[in-house]
Amino acid sequence: MNDKLEKLGVSLIQHGKHSDRVYLMKLFKEDKNSIVGKLNALADQYDYGKIFCKVPEWGIDVFKSHGYIEEAMIPDYYGGEMSVYFYSRFRDESRGIVPEKRNERIKKNLELARGKFNELAGKRSRALKHILKLDHENVGDLVELYKVIFDSYPFPIYNPDYIKRTMDTNIDYYGIYENGALIATASSEKDEEGLNAEMTDFATLPKRRGQGLASAILMRMEQELRDQGYYTLHTIARAQSAGMNITFSKLGYLYGGTLVNNTQIAGRIESMNVWYKRIRRSA
Repeated sequence: MNDKLEKLGVSLIQHGKHSDRVYLMKLFKEDKNSIVGKLNALADQYDYGKIFCKVPEWGIDVFKSHGYIEEAMIPDYYGGEMSVYFYSRFRDESRGIVPEKRNERIKKNLELARGKFNELAGKRSRALKHILKLDHENVGDLVELYKVIFDSYPFPIYNPDYIKRTMDTNIDYYGIYENGALIATASSEKDEEGLNAEMTDFATLPKRRGQGLASAILMRMEQELRDQGYYTLHTIARAQSAGMNITFSKLGYLYGGTLVNNTQIAGRIESMNVWYKRIRRSA
């Protein structure tokens, strides 16, 4: 079962045992002085291992004063001007520890990805013309591809109604078809007010990996968002999986930090790397 989306005050959170955490997704100024106490109380009530918070620059002092630690940041995130920070508290001490072998792999993947920074700068993929913006007719194909790729996921992407609802609100889905079958997809989750977007839900059939399809879809999404006036893009990629970290680094994304033991994905709770890119300058 996926974690629940709820309001805490007027701010948006996700919480549950699936990722064993409380995730503050969107903080409003009205809740600035009360939110930490509410988050701590909720985590205590359900005995969650981690509290993970996305905090605008104007709110970080509150989290610092309560012992939360900074794990990552993205500059110029809101409107191309104000930064966002990812602050966390580990209620379970073991949740903040990454086993040595796993940690070495994370470091190696990061080093490998950074070594390929901007390799695809200025290049245009031949696959771009085959990329479709998906709609309700494609939802069944999306769900089936997600089921093949992900053993678990932090959001209910196997639910067609969830996909349709997000399509109709703030998420644009893109994909590549071959012989009538969806072989690769990704999406951009847009913050229309802050003019930023998360590049997410990348899925490519195993037999079609290594052919640049994820990079092609990412290029197409960047192009669309640039045309729509967005400033800053980011992703939260599995730290133990080299592929997506390399994909983003090749296209000029910068490393923003690692979220330790953060997200239930592909069958277990994993650490995640934050990557970001500025695609347009503010006026």
